Amino acid sequence: MSDGSIASESAQEGKTPAITQALVRFLERAKPLRTLPRFPRYLMASAIVLVALAVRYAAGPSFPYPSLPFVVAIAISACLFDHGSGVLATLLSVVLSWYFFPEPGTAEYLSLAIFAAFGLFIASLIEALRFSVERLMLVNEKLHSSREELRRSMSILETIIESNPDPLCVKDLDGNYVHMNSAFARLLGAPAHLAIGKRSRDFRSEQDAERIEEIEKKVVETRTAFGMEQQIRINGGEPRWFFTSIAPWYGPGGELAGLIGAARDIDERKQIEDRMRAANEQKEVLLQDVNHRVKNHFQSAIAMLNLEIRTLSDPAAKEVARGTINRLSVLSRVYDRLWISEANEAIVNASTFIEDLCEDLRSGVIGTRPIGLFVKAVPAPIEAARATAVGLFINEALTNAVKHAFPSGRDGNVSVNFERMDGSFRLEVADDGVGEGEDSAPGTGMRLMNIFSQQLRGKLEHQGPPGTALILTFPVNQLESGPV
Repeated sequence: MSDGSIASESAQEGKTPAITQALVRFLERAKPLRTLPRFPRYLMASAIVLVALAVRYAAGPSFPYPSLPFVVAIAISACLFDHGSGVLATLLSVVLSWYFFPEPGTAEYLSLAIFAAFGLFIASLIEALRFSVERLMLVNEKLHSSREELRRSMSILETIIESNPDPLCVKDLDGNYVHMNSAFARLLGAPAHLAIGKRSRDFRSEQDAERIEEIEKKVVETRTAFGMEQQIRINGGEPRWFFTSIAPWYGPGGELAGLIGAARDIDERKQIEDRMRAANEQKEVLLQDVNHRVKNHFQSAIAMLNLEIRTLSDPAAKEVARGTINRLSVLSRVYDRLWISEANEAIVNASTFIEDLCEDLRSGVIGTRPIGLFVKAVPAPIEAARATAVGLFINEALTNAVKHAFPSGRDGNVSVNFERMDGSFRLEVADDGVGEGEDSAPGTGMRLMNIFSQQLRGKLEHQGPPGTALILTFPVNQLESGPV
């Protein structure tokens, strides 16, 4: 209900008949008299009847309506007091009429009986009328209170809609505007009072209007809201990006009455997104170039070390050189799999990185030996520095397993398992070899693995025999977004 309809109903109240308004005011003013005790009410009713008797005496025997003063006294008593006072006034009027104004013959008793019946009817009628008027006054008070509450609610709702900076509108099922705020009127480029009753095609191009009508039809059919991003030109200016939504509008009975449309200006957000997208693309290009250059440097260093190995005659020196080559391969693999996350972090996908690294180590460390390598790694984003430590740990653990777990060309299996647990990553490198002796001192590889474990802020455990299992548990990094 609008303020106009409320005002119209208020105007209808002013058309109440004058006699009804006068009766309501009279009963309202007489209300204190009806609350008096019974004796004062009956006493005043009797006084009114005595006044009527005096008037009847003063009128003389020629008065054409001899019962009229008593009828008026009965009506006044019933109106001012209550039904009992009207009955008392009727009975007292009958007695006084019979005593002071006797009529000869039997017609007197019939006349008095008719007068008594008429007086009682008037008293009952006035009591029923008074009761109805009081009920009507109570209903009118409640209705007035409800109208005031509705008017206040409508004022609050109108203020909220009008003060909202986002354009808002309401349409009927035919697509005609029935309400809109000033922001939506500015979006249309027309005053609100001129836009009411018109449709979208009166303000938009044919193509845009057909698209809007198609969406409105879908919302009506599915009874579900629909949102989209679109460009809208305001008052002939440059087009701006808006997020618009259309939702069903239901009437008081739950029936579909129309549609509610809203729009939000997202042009600045879209510009920021475009700039961020361009910046990310530029960072990707720069990262690829840096990665390519760093990887080439690692490959050059690896190639030079391979040439130097051929000139070395000391087996220990050759082993150190091969270990260095493997570690450089790990670093090269990290840069090969590097990408930039939304938080501007250099990230590596653990799954592809570990699988590719183990494939490289299969040929470089295991070679032609009868040792099987089984790898299982879950996809997870890890920062480049942490990925480097994980890769170097796997390199040292796999090298140690091949070197010490399978002596004299013994065959066997090595497994690498990387999984995510509650709040942590678990990396296990296990073999089914001969295991470590109780008195064996930790070598260089084990010392390096302890260092990598500390870099990851993790915990390193040893299990076995049979075989040897190195279990590294370290906390999950906080970065959870980005492709994997």
